[in-house]
Amino acid sequence: MDPERAPRGYKRVADWRRARTALLRFCSSDHAFGNLACAALDQGWTELDLFAVGRVAGVANVSHCGALLPNSRGAQVTHVRPDALRFNNNRTAYKRPLDPAQCVAVWEYREERAKK
Repeated sequence: MDPERAPRGYKRVADWRRARTALLRFCSSDHAFGNLACAALDQGWTELDLFAVGRVAGVANVSHCGALLPNSRGAQVTHVRPDALRFNNNRTAYKRPLDPAQCVAVWEYREERAKK
């Protein structure tokens, strides 16, 4: 996940950097609230539930995004439930069904290249 190449839909690279930092912090075992990624997996969250972006639109279409990706302010997850993530800005992201044909994990996202 290149900090200088934001998936389509982020208005500024700075927004992507904040979101990316929050993603990495969520996965870190030395997170202030413990290893929340492991807690999420233990409670039934999948890779796409957490980290999905739209195959074509990136984060521009949030209906194809996992719970962590629309987080352009870089808020930290403070609590994991089987159906929702709670952030330190009082936002809650709920788990919802995603179509694997429409989304990929953010680290697999590649913008479509214009054909010459």
